[in-house]
Amino acid sequence: MDLHTQPSLVFDTKILENGIIKIPELNEWQNQYIHIVIVFKTNEHKSVKQITSIAGKLKKYANPSLIDFETDLAWSNLIDN
Repeated sequence: MDLHTQPSLVFDTKILENGIIKIPELNEWQNQYIHIVIVFKTNEHKSVKQITSIAGKLKKYANPSLIDFETDLAWSNLIDN
């Protein structure tokens, strides 16, 4: 498959409920080999959720004075095993 070709036709359409994609008539390109690339358009009605990591959720419970001690303890446990 040669993917270094330039697109010859660009149009907007919608995937129907039964999975069929309606495209314009392509009579002038009969018997031509084509590549089909589907690029999903962004839906402007959907809101984007920002995902917080578990570390971010637990940050309020952190005890800064123990962080260095816990880090040293974890490394020493790894070295001992």
